[in-house]
Amino acid sequence: MKFGQAEKPNTTNQITNDMLVSIIVPCFNEEKVLRDTYRRISGMASKETGTMYELVFIDDGSVDGTQTILRELALEDPRVKVIRFS
Repeated sequence: MKFGQAEKPNTTNQITNDMLVSIIVPCFNEEKVLRDTYRRISGMASKETGTMYELVFIDDGSVDGTQTILRELALEDPRVKVIRFS
């Protein structure tokens, strides 16, 4: 790049290495499918080379074992974040 020239913006849809992708997963009484959902999403996200990601599970007041499973997933994987609404 020459002095005085503006840098060309990245016009491609590529995700750069320093970008964090947040995958938002709404949950309500999902204990039966939650671990499988986690495995599928994290498996897909891991295939994206060079992409840092986090999984943000939003628990909208579940009354089954969803909260317990989310707590376990967050302890096992630092990319898992949990927000719980009551």
